[in-house]
Amino acid sequence: MHILGVLRMVRKILDRRLLLQSEVKDLLEQREKRGELTYTQRVTLDYVLRFSKLPTEKAKELASILTGKFGIDSETAYQVVNVLPTTVEELSVFLGGLKLFSDEDLTKIVEIIKSYAPAQSS
Repeated sequence: MHILGVLRMVRKILDRRLLLQSEVKDLLEQREKRGELTYTQRVTLDYVLRFSKLPTEKAKELASILTGKFGIDSETAYQVVNVLPTTVEELSVFLGGLKLFSDEDLTKIVEIIKSYAPAQSS
């Protein structure tokens, strides 16, 4: 009896860190220049091309403000930067369950986000 073996690629995690959508876009675009992307990489690149809203430097800058000035943890700050909520209600979805923010702070955060967000076409 002949048994066919299944070839499995061994994957090793070399680094684990939070990434903004814009950083993922940059990494996959660089990878694409070196050769064809895998199916998963292609789908991911298509997604971040569609939904990434800020250039990497601006996204990092905004995340830094959210963590430094308002004490938001990095993971939450990255989620906020990826989505760019434009109302206190939308922002509260991300910040609910964290420390309590005053209405004034929430309004300040939204205004800062809006200052980074690209103009929305109607």
